[in-house]
Amino acid sequence: MRKLAGLLLLGLTAVMLAACDEKVKPPLAVGDEHPLVQQLATIVSGDPEQNALEQVKQGNYRLWGYSSRADIILPGVPANQSENYAVSLGVQLAPAMGDVLYSDEHKTLREKFIAYAALYNQTVIANR
Repeated sequence: MRKLAGLLLLGLTAVMLAACDEKVKPPLAVGDEHPLVQQLATIVSGDPEQNALEQVKQGNYRLWGYSSRADIILPGVPANQSENYAVSLGVQLAPAMGDVLYSDEHKTLREKFIAYAALYNQTVIANR
């Protein structure tokens, strides 16, 4: 019985050591942004009204949104109408809008996205 316990302990130790050998990615260097934050920056760099009109012209009526813990938030859309618009027009979820905040720049981009999405969504709704 002791031999079996010793073998099990040895096996568990080997498994744990093998798991510890995994390569850990180094943190991003100062000035580097997470790829999802870069995607968010690309989105907010455009003109929301012009982009919305271009998408409507192509038949894309999806609204910009982001996930909260309980719901999908559609900036610029009254909360009591969000579900109806989400179902009828569709939603494209923005990257890098979750719980993790990568940098001060990311925080600023999140705020810019909410303003961008509000204007974009209102433009889509008015021109659908």
